[in-house]
Order: sequence, then C-alpha cells, then structure tokens
Amino acid sequence: MPFFVFGAEGFEVYKRYCSSCHSLYPPPLKAPPMSMVAYRVKLFYPKREEFVRFVKDYITKPSPDKGVCMPMTYMVFGVMPPVGRSMSEKEKERVAEWLFETF
Repeated sequence: MPFFVFGAEGFEVYKRYCSSCHSLYPPPLKAPPMSMVAYRVKLFYPKREEFVRFVKDYITKPSPDKGVCMPMTYMVFGVMPPVGRSMSEKEKERVAEWLFETF
C-alpha cells in the first residue's frame, strides 16, 4: 500500500490530523485528496527540502495568498484550518516527509 512507503510515523500523523478532511485518493471528503495536494505542491516545490518547508508553514498558517491550489479549489473547499498549530515540529516534519515520499 502506498501510504506506508516512507514510514508509519508520518502516516499516523496524517490519520490523526489530516484524514478527517483529506482522503488519500479521490473522491474528496471536505478537502482535496492528499494525492492531489502532493501533486500540486510538487509542481511548485519539487525538491524535498522546499516541499517539507512549505507544507510545515502552510499547515500552520494557511492562506490563499501563499497556497498553490487552483482558485476554484478555494471556492469549493475554502481555506483549511491551521491544524499545524496543534502539532509538534516533529509531527509536522514527519507528515510533510511522508506526503512527499508517498505521493
């Protein structure tokens, strides 16, 4: 299964903080599926280090101004809540690494 490619720790963080809105694959629930999120972020941040830095920042302080979603995505789903504020730095790092490596 692809969500265990990089490690269980990042997947566990995903399940705890992200999965209630972001499914792994289409169809989406309350937000775009994680596979689509990773694809879109990688278009703008293809290197692992910059991808991880962007994800950690975005989940802590989300904003359409710095987001990489298509404008219609924000119209349909809105801006995500700042879930990163309730995560440790290690959790943010692990979920961002998992997202980059898995998708």
